[in-house]
Amino acid sequence: MSPQEIMEFVAMAVAVAFSVGFAYVPGLRERFDVLDGLTKRIVVGVSSLLAVYGLALMGCMTAIDWLPCSGGFGDAALSLSRAFILSIMASQGAYTYLVQRYKSPAWQGDDDDPYGGVQ
Repeated sequence: MSPQEIMEFVAMAVAVAFSVGFAYVPGLRERFDVLDGLTKRIVVGVSSLLAVYGLALMGCMTAIDWLPCSGGFGDAALSLSRAFILSIMASQGAYTYLVQRYKSPAWQGDDDDPYGGVQ
């Protein structure tokens, strides 16, 4: 894997952890559930943005070359934009598959059906 792919993978893993954490961690869940839809999206977007830029700074400050730090602003901006978009996509996918699916009324149906009517 290239350094760029490593950074993208780590950014997506962090975004999935945020999404699952906001839904299942007891302290975060209560605070996140009271927010409206737009505010939830903003919180997820800002947390993903901070994670991507944190990873980029960590990559620039260490021997791990996760970001083309010496490649100029255009390369760095493209790298960060791509990692941010992928992290948002991973977060939304994790929310849809791991969280929203189990909160839906179909999931709370028959206890004998392990899929809750959702196939």
